[in-house]
Amino acid sequence: MAKKKLPFISVELIPNGYSLKFEGMTQPNGYLYFSPDKLLDGFMMHIGLGMTGQLDTSTMQDFIVAVCKWSDNKKCVDEIERLKLEMKMLKGKRAALARRLIDERRRHRSLAEDINSLIHELKDYPDKSIRERLSKAMRGHTNLFELSLDKLNVSVSDFLNDDEEETDNQ
Repeated sequence: MAKKKLPFISVELIPNGYSLKFEGMTQPNGYLYFSPDKLLDGFMMHIGLGMTGQLDTSTMQDFIVAVCKWSDNKKCVDEIERLKLEMKMLKGKRAALARRLIDERRRHRSLAEDINSLIHELKDYPDKSIRERLSKAMRGHTNLFELSLDKLNVSVSDFLNDDEEETDNQ
């Protein structure tokens, strides 16, 4: 089994701090750090993250803070993903309910039209009470507008699963 070539990394104690040198660095004399904490920060940035160029202190601090807070960020990202999935499922349920509502409204309108037609046919019928009872029952049901996904603010994509969406987007 062949040995893996290890990259060159050197930390040297110098009179006023530490010098970090490594393979691929852009500074020919290495990087100078005045405390062990700053050396660790530089090591994490240059060696751990592979940033070979000169870094300013604020950039390094931002990265260090981000690394330290990664656990909190990961929890937030996981929660966002969970909420996205829940929202997608709720959109699907809403879309299914919208479809059912549209179908029910269509049947209701059809029934109302049939009853109104029957009322019209009964206009010459001698017993007016049947026609009056039907007319009374139809109050509030004659001007039903037709529903659509657009009117309910539901898009067709709310019905699609991930595979169908990816196919449609390609």
